[in-house]
Amino acid sequence: MQHLIARLPRMFRTFVAELKRRKVLRVGGVYAVVGWGILRGADELFPLLNLPPWSVTLVAALLLAAFPIALIITWAFEITPDGVKRTEGTAQEFTTPRGIWIEASLLVGIVVVIGISVADRFDDGAASEDVLDDSLINSIAVLPFTSFSDDAESNYFADGLTEEIIHDLAQLSGLKVSGRTSSFHFKNRNEDLREIGKALGVANVLEGSVRRADGRVRITVQLVAASDGFHLWSQTYDRGLDNMFAIQDDVASSVATVLAVRLGDGARDAPTTTAGAPYEQYLIALALLEDGGLEALTRARAIFQALSAARPDDVDALAGFARATIYLAGAYLTLDFESAAAEAIAAIERALAIDVRSVNANATAGFVYTAIAHRTDERRYLTQAEQVLARAAARAPSDADVLTDYGGLLNELGRHAEALTMLRDAVDRDPFAAPAMLQLAMALQGLGRLADARAHLERMLERFPNHDATHLELGELLVAQGLLVEALPHVERAHASHTNPRASFVLAHIFANLGMTAELERVIHDGDYSPIMRALGQAILFNVHGDDAATQRLARDQLDLTGDRIWRPLLVSCALINGDLATARSEIAILDAQLLSPSPTITNSHSETILAAADLLRREGATEQSRWLLERLLERLAPIERSYDPATAKILRAKALAALERDDEAMVELEAARLQGFRTLWDFDNFQRLDRTPQFAALGHNPRFRAFVAAIEAANAAAREQLTQYRSTRRSNDSTS
Repeated sequence: MQHLIARLPRMFRTFVAELKRRKVLRVGGVYAVVGWGILRGADELFPLLNLPPWSVTLVAALLLAAFPIALIITWAFEITPDGVKRTEGTAQEFTTPRGIWIEASLLVGIVVVIGISVADRFDDGAASEDVLDDSLINSIAVLPFTSFSDDAESNYFADGLTEEIIHDLAQLSGLKVSGRTSSFHFKNRNEDLREIGKALGVANVLEGSVRRADGRVRITVQLVAASDGFHLWSQTYDRGLDNMFAIQDDVASSVATVLAVRLGDGARDAPTTTAGAPYEQYLIALALLEDGGLEALTRARAIFQALSAARPDDVDALAGFARATIYLAGAYLTLDFESAAAEAIAAIERALAIDVRSVNANATAGFVYTAIAHRTDERRYLTQAEQVLARAAARAPSDADVLTDYGGLLNELGRHAEALTMLRDAVDRDPFAAPAMLQLAMALQGLGRLADARAHLERMLERFPNHDATHLELGELLVAQGLLVEALPHVERAHASHTNPRASFVLAHIFANLGMTAELERVIHDGDYSPIMRALGQAILFNVHGDDAATQRLARDQLDLTGDRIWRPLLVSCALINGDLATARSEIAILDAQLLSPSPTITNSHSETILAAADLLRREGATEQSRWLLERLLERLAPIERSYDPATAKILRAKALAALERDDEAMVELEAARLQGFRTLWDFDNFQRLDRTPQFAALGHNPRFRAFVAAIEAANAAAREQLTQYRSTRRSNDSTS
């Protein structure tokens, strides 16, 4: 054995010398270089030839398998002038140590190069499999179809067609379809399909183009694998507008065939608009509705109204009209809310009467009822909204818009854990949909995860830095935590666009609580962009200057003039402050008459209305009935163990406890709210100061209550001083730069 070991160095030198003589090392080196070049070339060229991604991996495997074969052939045979012959004899011993290590290093290098090249290829394949796991194989995004016509309406037509195809594909069982908002995020962006697929979490992309002219339409559609751009299916349709439904059906069935997914089980809404010119107008109105701008919504409403007038049983046109109407009245305040709400309810209830199973009609009904509940504080509309949205979600469980609306409603109902689950699903399906992401932030806030909600909103602003609604939501979150100065730039940003009156009211609310009256008045006078903003702004100024009688007169005049229920709670509040019990009773009877009855219930009653009714009954001498209402309200507002208890709930409980003359308990709630960040003595709903509300009138001489108010005033004064110094420093820096 020792003799064999002693001979190993010599044997190795002899073997290396033989490899050199037979040119094995030279052939191995050339093979490695040429093989690496072939592999790189295939990696770049094969995708351009639309070859499947596994073809490059196959080349790598063949090169690796052929390498030892090439070395064996080189060892056994040599090329001579007389042709290929078997190699004979042995080499003389190559004894130079330096030469041995050079040759050995060359051999190792060859193996390493081949190994790295092949491993790199297989790693790429493994990485692709990691990105597109089994759950994403049957997934697709429909990119906005390109319009090859010059007019603006053709662009809206192409967008509307895209939305309809998204809706059709969403009915395919087992297919994940990216939501409309996320797909349209990539409109007019010439981005790599691989990056789009990665951003949307889908394996396939459907894209196309539309040319519309003289009553005909030419549509080209192609289904592409997002990983490598491989065309899985394509088709061109050149037909009349009356064949649009057939085109959409063919696209959906072709995608189902290629991706081997099952066609829907009948949950798909059948088109209700007549083919041809009416359907062309419907697609245009659909895109205008999704545009969401004031001018676009106004045009969409007019088109939907004309379509429903021509065909009163057109469910989709009725739903579109209802959605556009309530949007214009609720968000832009360009329509009288009472008449707009009546029109929207009539339209959507007719649509449901025609087809109670329509996903579009049920989802729109949920949107309408929720919007009316926001404006009127009538909880019965939330109950109606839940019924129709539950029906829509059962019929279309993968529709991101339905999930978003339902999740938002669950937030309104205080069921934040359910909302969070549903909204996460919505965001997963539509990752660029800001409304779903905003509702998700609200769910986090409702669960008390304020840091998570703030981080989520800040990430949204990194993606959508100019999104006013996100700035406003973050601002309101910061206000709820008592961070008024930090909230200010976000709310100012939202107010500057002059499109959302709520942003203007929140900004006025911040300035009122910071004691910055001049800034408050500037915001109010800057609100001329909205008629209701002007009237409510005047009421705010009356309240801030302590003229409750003027506020009551204004509320009475506006309610008589417009019939808008937004004025009634303010009228009730002012009437109680001013001692006008007759007005308070008549208006509460309209708001919630059963609260004044001998056997009231509070299930669907608004908390502030219950407090107002209890205060009225106490002053009228119905003490026991008043106390009963307050006790029931405290039961409803009781904190749930290990659940988030916001400062707003503590303030409501404090009002009820103070009205019951349980002052010490009321102060415990107030002080807990202050420690939680409560800094808004001026409330948002009616812009009335907390220490002037009827429930806290008896606490005016309570030392603990006065200390509570003084502590908040001091905190806000310090914040005001901080803001003033910051602005002064910024002006100084701007003037010197």
